[in-house]
Amino acid sequence: MASKTYTDHEMIIQLQNSEEEVMWRIFDTYWESLFLTSFNIVKNRSSAEDIVQETLITIWDKRLELAIQHSLKAYLFSVVRYASYKEWRRIFIEKGETIDQLEIAVSESLIDNLIYKDLRAQINKVVESLPIRCKEVYILSREKQLSHKEISQLMNISTKTVENQLTKALRILRKSLANVPLATVLFQFLK
Repeated sequence: MASKTYTDHEMIIQLQNSEEEVMWRIFDTYWESLFLTSFNIVKNRSSAEDIVQETLITIWDKRLELAIQHSLKAYLFSVVRYASYKEWRRIFIEKGETIDQLEIAVSESLIDNLIYKDLRAQINKVVESLPIRCKEVYILSREKQLSHKEISQLMNISTKTVENQLTKALRILRKSLANVPLATVLFQFLK
């Protein structure tokens, strides 16, 4: 029997109610992608693991004070990115790098971020142009993170139809972004 999938909102409520098992759900759901986000910034496995671990511990310790309004996922990624950049700067300075080298590295990081934002905007534009049902399925799957079964129940369609619509959406996205530089970086999000 498959375990129940919880929404961000449900997990936030469970956190605020001090339900310890929610931390395992958050860990299982987000650990790998949070680690990869941190590792891509600090380029150090141990530091990235520590950052994610500290973030999750802090979330639990401050669960009653947290003011997460919308997305637990977005909140977690923001905290991890901030802590990772802070650690990256500390490592950079500890290595004896100059301020000029730090500014160059930060500029490159900002350029990468701008490229990502531009690519994300292009993806959003393509998603907006999808046929209505296809767009709804894509948004529920990728942005709301609902399972195929949840989407089929919500939209009153078969899970096979959900799969077909999602496959169609991803095919259109891949085709639309095929000639966009660095689009392959985001294809991991389109699987």
